[in-house]
Amino acid sequence: MTANPKAEVRTQILSTVREFVKRDVIPQAAAHDEHDTYPTELVDQMAEMGLFGITVPEEYG
Repeated sequence: MTANPKAEVRTQILSTVREFVKRDVIPQAAAHDEHDTYPTELVDQMAEMGLFGITVPEEYG
């Protein structure tokens, strides 16, 4: 039986995002809430991970 490539990609993305949240977001979240700050460094990391264009096929921009 052949594995579904789209399902594998989805699983990999979810795993990567979960690890990122666990490692980088959760430890900083309370401090950002308390000090009412914007997590620019986390947003930059998310951009580097390719998360902001993830649902738009490259052929559409």
